[in-house]
Amino acid sequence: MTTVEVVVPGAELRVTGRLDAGNDHALREELHRAIVFGEGELILDLAGAEIHDSTALALVAGVHHRAARAGRTLVIVDPSDRFERVVAAMRLGKVLQRRRRPVPEPVATVTVGGPPARG
Repeated sequence: MTTVEVVVPGAELRVTGRLDAGNDHALREELHRAIVFGEGELILDLAGAEIHDSTALALVAGVHHRAARAGRTLVIVDPSDRFERVVAAMRLGKVLQRRRRPVPEPVATVTVGGPPARG
């Protein structure tokens, strides 16, 4: 099952699950809507996505070009290693902007499973 979540309307989408030729239409529709109704960077979070064929990458490349024509920048966030390999194989590494979200530092550390405290 593939899910496309609108995190911030016009600014950020999150894809989880398998993305391939059979279901890329939902993502294309949401990305095009975001391009039209937003401004600035358009974030596409692929941390939970599984890219299974070149159709998905072609979709992303097409949306990149459409966003650029609209004065927007498509930024892929947390792409999988597989996505990165396909991007490299198709020589799109210099075209598609990608970034990793920083992992937040913990505010506290709790050790569990040790001996009970004596009081």
